[in-house]
Amino acid sequence: MAETATTPVTAPTAVPAPFAGLITAPSEALPGSRIDWVRRAREEGARLFVAQGVPTVKVEQWKYTPLRALLKVPFRAVDAAAPQPELPALPAGEALSVDAHVLVFVNGRHAPDQSDLDTLPPGLRVDSLARLLETEPHTVEPWFGRLADAGTLPFAALNQCGLLDGFVVRVREGAMIERPIHIVQISAPLDGEPTAHQPRNLVVLESGAAATVLESWIGSSDAPAGPATLRNAVTEVHVAARANLRHYILQNLPRSAHSIAATAAKVEDGAVYDSFVLQMGAALSRHDLRAELAGRHAEVHLNGAYAAYGDQVLDTTSLLDHAAPDCTSNEVYKGVLASGAKGVFQGKILVRQIAQKTDGNQLHKALLLDRGAEVDCKPELEIYADDVKCSHGATAGELDATALFYLRSRGIDPETARSLLIEGFLDDVVERIAAEPLRQAFADKIHLWQQRRAAALAAAAPAA
Repeated sequence: MAETATTPVTAPTAVPAPFAGLITAPSEALPGSRIDWVRRAREEGARLFVAQGVPTVKVEQWKYTPLRALLKVPFRAVDAAAPQPELPALPAGEALSVDAHVLVFVNGRHAPDQSDLDTLPPGLRVDSLARLLETEPHTVEPWFGRLADAGTLPFAALNQCGLLDGFVVRVREGAMIERPIHIVQISAPLDGEPTAHQPRNLVVLESGAAATVLESWIGSSDAPAGPATLRNAVTEVHVAARANLRHYILQNLPRSAHSIAATAAKVEDGAVYDSFVLQMGAALSRHDLRAELAGRHAEVHLNGAYAAYGDQVLDTTSLLDHAAPDCTSNEVYKGVLASGAKGVFQGKILVRQIAQKTDGNQLHKALLLDRGAEVDCKPELEIYADDVKCSHGATAGELDATALFYLRSRGIDPETARSLLIEGFLDDVVERIAAEPLRQAFADKIHLWQQRRAAALAAAAPAA
């Protein structure tokens, strides 16, 4: 008998139990459940995830990113009926500290009481996806699922199956939004149990518009221990002709958290997409970044940094897809790894045959502070055009012993000297952030990571 819209999806034994339990059966309680395209999207997501399964290290794109720890956690999916955890205030110091319009989500669901959207300027709309699916689904349908390919991103398929809520930012044609839009996304256990939530987000800038969108991914507290959380997020970004989007992300989740995220952008004629991502939290974090340069003279900057210590695994996997001529892309990523931490960078520039006169550059540098740290780096160029200028490079090394000696000779203690060199190493990539207040906000988070690493070292040192 053919499967109907009300038949629960059954995952095969190839899908491990924690993830099989996140495959959402169709329900009238879900936002937009009575809309055909929404229902079909959820069903298609379930089908694709079941077909692909959870990737293993035998899958090339996941060979450096072990998911074994996730398979042992009995995650409980957050649903539309689940109560929101009581959070009297945003965790102090965890999110970016900036003057902005603030939209808060807890476990992927909008928290209006903690949001501040009373003074939005003309031309800007910031909404909850769940609300739009119930009231204005036609405003979402043209954009949904166009960029994050659920057929090649298994966790994007799982996200699509569990479609529940997320943020939607829309900037009208020609609107210049001066004040940033800050999306604060909080992961919190429910009733002391491990939880999983799957935000689905959308950013649309119409022709000639300009805006800055910030994201802070944080926990309900900065405590390193506690029930595990899984954040599986997908964000699709459409930048129309001559529009300019600055999109900056802080991943500062607690050590009990796991994060899998995909950000997919399409950049049209003469438009600019400027991205910066700082990863410093979570036990395991993977961020898939994909940007399609789809129109002439499109420009994309994918920059970022990561910093990890202990048993953290931080992965950045990116694809710059040059699908039109006369486009420019630049990507610079830097990482700092201490103790037994592992960093992964997989960056690919694809130049299609039509994309003549492409200028694409990629650089990755890693700083290993201890012998137990590890970095796996795989830069790639795949070029089908013959009139291009492309480059890539990757280096990994230790702190400069001469510079360290110089600072020590000036009376600076060893830990402070190391901290100064680390921050100097990351400075040039942070300097690529356009606005000074935002540069300072990210620099403050790097300094916070330094303090936490020093505290961890002190706690691990044997007593005198």
